[in-house]
Amino acid sequence: KGAETVASTEGDDLPIMTLEEVNKHNAETDCYIVVDGYVCDVTKYLPDHPGSPEQLLEVAGDDATQEFFDHTHSTTAIKKMKKLAIGRLADGQGLRKADLGPGIDLDKT
Repeated sequence: KGAETVASTEGDDLPIMTLEEVNKHNAETDCYIVVDGYVCDVTKYLPDHPGSPEQLLEVAGDDATQEFFDHTHSTTAIKKMKKLAIGRLADGQGLRKADLGPGIDLDKT
């Protein structure tokens, strides 16, 4: 874990993606979001999101880290992110800053 981030991305097998690539997946039928540096395909999860599909669609194709942590999410929600993770951003992009509290450490969920 680095000094500025709390998410562990070292040693995972997830492919590196760019935010530009994620930006292309911004529709109800093809929806990616980034949370704490992890790219998550939430397309099939949209109808099951407890808030509403619209909450996810508002951040579709973008970094949703701040929005994710602005709302209280359970350990179950964080584990769900692990299942939905299909990649991660390069160079520490999208990682939550440590001074904002704990992020998602997929190795420990």
